[in-house]
Amino acid sequence: MENSMAVRNLVKEFTITKKNKTIKGYLKPEKAKFRAVDGISFTIEKGEIAGLIGPNGAGKSTTIKMLTGILMPTEGEIRIDGITPWQKKRQFHKSIGVVFGQRSQLWWDLPVEDTFQLYRQVYGLTDRQYRNNMDLFHEILKIGELLHKPVRQLSLGQRMRCEVAISFLHDPSIVFLDEPTIGLDVVAKDHIRGFIKEINQEKKVTVLLTTHDMEDIDALAKRMIIIDKGVVVYDGEKDKIKDRKGKQRRIRLELGADFKIDYPGVEIVSDDKREKKVSFSLENVSMKDFLHYVMEHTEILDLEVMGIPIEEIIREQICKGSI
Repeated sequence: MENSMAVRNLVKEFTITKKNKTIKGYLKPEKAKFRAVDGISFTIEKGEIAGLIGPNGAGKSTTIKMLTGILMPTEGEIRIDGITPWQKKRQFHKSIGVVFGQRSQLWWDLPVEDTFQLYRQVYGLTDRQYRNNMDLFHEILKIGELLHKPVRQLSLGQRMRCEVAISFLHDPSIVFLDEPTIGLDVVAKDHIRGFIKEINQEKKVTVLLTTHDMEDIDALAKRMIIIDKGVVVYDGEKDKIKDRKGKQRRIRLELGADFKIDYPGVEIVSDDKREKKVSFSLENVSMKDFLHYVMEHTEILDLEVMGIPIEEIIREQICKGSI
């Protein structure tokens, strides 16, 4: 398959100033180098949706800023659709779309449609292209009723639907989505995820998604690139991460009476009198035998069997350095 994005040995260093006290108590500024991104490499195929994730301070935002041409790397190479972002900015920016969850592309005091019309002129869209895309946005994202409202009157969910739509207006070949569902309710998140999935399938748009909401990754991306301390610690299929604890189970039990669970191989996650949460591996513990043990002591009023959340698996593996 054709590469949409190729990143090789990407490094970004910042100079920071430290203020140290001298022997006489005076502050003496000292400059030091801080490496936010330390030799990252990956490729993303055309039409792929990949999730770029990691803890706060891992280097995700710095990486995205270099990929979109906002920052120049200290070292390394980026090629996106054959273009180096900071060398041909005008040509590059016409081929990408960007959503930064905390920054708006919409004019605050103007009706939403005015911003769309402005972008239409900037990107030189034909009447047909503009109309077809606006029809698609209305069909999936339901933005038609929002177009005549000033942006300041929109809810966060309504505004983000418009932000996502405008990033796809000019038929970009690749779209960068940085926290596109942050702070949104369940309905708004579903609208945005459904739109991204459909437009990716219909137009083969490549999508790089950064998010702290693992439900975004679960819903959209088959592949995860995990960054920690400026380096890639995992690059592969999302399901392979899950499979590492595929036999791990977490059970919530609502019991008829309080009693202390003491069963080999079973870890107590939380203990709130008659409601217990336990965790164990099916490789070491028979669920049937464990539940029989519980029922010998008290009645089970309710039971919920859960898998381990993927973000918990990632956090644990990063801490162990074994991902």
